[in-house]
Amino acid sequence: MRIILLKDIKGVGKKGEVREVNDGYARNALIPKKLAQIASLSGIESVKNDMAQKKEAHEAKIAHSKQIAKSLESAKIQFSLKAGAKGELFGSVSQKDIEKEIERFEVGDAEVILEHPIKSVGTHPVIIDFGDGIKAKLNVEVKEEK
Repeated sequence: MRIILLKDIKGVGKKGEVREVNDGYARNALIPKKLAQIASLSGIESVKNDMAQKKEAHEAKIAHSKQIAKSLESAKIQFSLKAGAKGELFGSVSQKDIEKEIERFEVGDAEVILEHPIKSVGTHPVIIDFGDGIKAKLNVEVKEEK
């Protein structure tokens, strides 16, 4: 029986593919669990349209992420914290602090990559990962609070 896969199935195929499987496997396992549907012309067309729409949305998301990454490259975020005589902070700037500050750039689900909290005065480069291989380097400037 020819079916259209609605989800990835190990050993059978990927979502959206048309496959030939045993009738019993299709009727008793795949179709009742909504993992596949019978391959008809209208079904194949609708799956192709859905996949095209998802691809368009993904490409738009990538373009938007690249645009935001470019704007973050030129931006600088500043924090003012109390510091000691040698420039060590009495607190720290954490990943969550930076995430709060970059919300105004509408970064969505981008991840701030910070190996350890910032504990000294100065300018520190921080990587923002948007996924899909898109990364931006953001400069975080920490100043001594007067």
